[in-house]
Amino acid sequence: MREVGSGLLMAFRRWPRMIPLGGMIAVGCAVLSLGLGGVSSQVPWLRGVRQLSERQAVTGSQWAGGCWRGPP
Repeated sequence: MREVGSGLLMAFRRWPRMIPLGGMIAVGCAVLSLGLGGVSSQVPWLRGVRQLSERQAVTGSQWAGGCWRGPP
């Protein structure tokens, strides 16, 4: 805990240099969280698609690109 306190004291002493560094770290964390959030939201969808294809379900891809004409 002493290391954290001394690190904070050093940051307060050198605050003009620490503001841009903290901003860069914050932007990096935001980019990583948005990127990983997008990936983690796609995982259940991909698992569902795999289960549908294993069960040989009709997924609508055969009608892609044209108007739907009903079942073949």
